[in-house]
Amino acid sequence: ALGSNKKGVIHALVRDIDGRAAARCMLRLTRMCTRWLTEYGFSIGIEDVMPSRAVAGRKDDMVGEGYDKCADNIGLFRRGQMPLQPGCNEEESLEAALNGILGKLRDTIGSMCVRELPFHNAPRVMAACGSKGSTLNICQMVACVGQQAVGGSRIPEGFVSRTLPIFLPFSKEPNAKGFVANSFFTGLTATEFFFHTMGGREGLVDTAVKTAETGYMQRRMMKALEDLSVQYDDTVRTSAGDVVQFRYGDDSLDPSRMMASGRPVEFEKLLLTVRVRDPDWGCEGMLPKEVDASVEAILATAPWRRILEADTRAAEVGAPVRSGAGGPGSPASSGAGAMFVAEVRAFVAGLTD
Repeated sequence: ALGSNKKGVIHALVRDIDGRAAARCMLRLTRMCTRWLTEYGFSIGIEDVMPSRAVAGRKDDMVGEGYDKCADNIGLFRRGQMPLQPGCNEEESLEAALNGILGKLRDTIGSMCVRELPFHNAPRVMAACGSKGSTLNICQMVACVGQQAVGGSRIPEGFVSRTLPIFLPFSKEPNAKGFVANSFFTGLTATEFFFHTMGGREGLVDTAVKTAETGYMQRRMMKALEDLSVQYDDTVRTSAGDVVQFRYGDDSLDPSRMMASGRPVEFEKLLLTVRVRDPDWGCEGMLPKEVDASVEAILATAPWRRILEADTRAAEVGAPVRSGAGGPGSPASSGAGAMFVAEVRAFVAGLTD
């Protein structure tokens, strides 16, 4: 994948090689994609969101089944037999049940819709490659817009005991509480359009308000943390020398350099990387026992012994571990030294087995 997560190619290049290799990769990919789009183009049309008869029929069946389940729950509520959820009364339990049914209904319709689309469908291509859109957007364009929400729940009763004057009082039906069964392709009814504008307005207001709130929150965090730094003894201190953490992150590990699994090193992936980069490095292969003996010999050297001893002392007294305990040229010590050695031995044991 080319995404920004740790499993992506770009992150792997930065971690395993360097930033320049990642930059060259991005440059070449950009040139290739630009040339491809220049030659072939990419566009979207109304035919890309036109549902087939099979999709439309299956969608109608799914919506009907969902409405039947909602009607069953509403019947239980009106008869006073609605099972109560923890911390909820009957009406809250009903709303939670209906929200779950209608939310699952839209997800099911969306999955069915995406499966039925051809692999070269433009919206599906955009959602799959991560350029724009998602399965939800495809579902809303092709099959079903879904439940509209205001304040995290279904459309509230703005008039006397109902959402709009055309509905019966105390109506709990999906269409009376903001469920939009139509798609943008088929067109929304007047009530569906009104409910959709209510949900859309809340989204716009949230976007405008949360931008300012999150920006100010980030600024306050930056001002509070701007004078913190990691010192050579692995402690985190302020500019005045006050200790904030005796060990950075309690393990002295840099999250940006860790593998996707959250471990400092994935030996299987590291071995594969070495084999790919150096398929024939002119060395004879080693038997598992020879690998075990070589690793133990390295761990028995003075720098590694000092790291393990420092980790042991820190674990006993709860004190920080000093970096560079072995002097110049020694491996940088960290609180994760013992954990790293354990990972090495476990990996070598797997090879031996």
